[in-house]
Amino acid sequence: MKRFVELFLLLPILLFLAYAVYLYVTTGGTRWNPINLPSSLTTINKTNPTQAAPGSPPIAASMLNIPLPAGTATSTPLSAITASPQSAITATLSATPTKLPSPTVTLTPTPSFTATATLTATPVVGSTVPVQLRKYCRTISEPRFDWHVLRSACEMVTGEVVLAFEDSPPAGDGDYVFYLRPDPGQTDFLATGNESLGGVLPAEIPAEALDQFTELPQTGMQILILGAWVQNTNRRDWSEFNPVWYWFELP
Repeated sequence: MKRFVELFLLLPILLFLAYAVYLYVTTGGTRWNPINLPSSLTTINKTNPTQAAPGSPPIAASMLNIPLPAGTATSTPLSAITASPQSAITATLSATPTKLPSPTVTLTPTPSFTATATLTATPVVGSTVPVQLRKYCRTISEPRFDWHVLRSACEMVTGEVVLAFEDSPPAGDGDYVFYLRPDPGQTDFLATGNESLGGVLPAEIPAEALDQFTELPQTGMQILILGAWVQNTNRRDWSEFNPVWYWFELP
């Protein structure tokens, strides 16, 4: 009885093996699996045995003959794909604001000092002298000579030299003397006594100060002078610049 049961259990295995051999012989060795494989089974990729060729159904589903769900995506030929042109992107560029040019800064040159003396009613030190030249002024409390009346310790006047000479000893004191014809608008420096000189203004550089000047005014020069404005009571009360502190030739 026991042997009969064993033969009964081995019979299906023997039949299966016999059927497999039959298939192998009848198909020339191409089929040996007694399971009915569908003809659509795709060969397995030799490089990667677990990966089927693109577009083939899954291996497990094919071997078990399980129909694929209707929703499974199928491969679409490339020729059937029509690339829709991308919608043109219109970039609306806002206009770049125009940079306003920087305002041109016009530098107004510093006006040079006006070489025009303006006589004040009560002259003070440097009342007619520009700030740039006041460093050349000297302050004195009394005139050089007793016959001089001090009007202002330092004033400025411009004009043309009409005469220049050295008041040499023994007749003179060695001062350098020149006569200046004041420019228009500066005749208020003249007194009534200056009319006897032809309307000119005498000026003197003291002998002891001559070495402080590299040059001396010459006839025909247009010059500017700074000096003490005095009235000479010994010479018809004319006005003069004595002493002269500073001078230079105008262009």
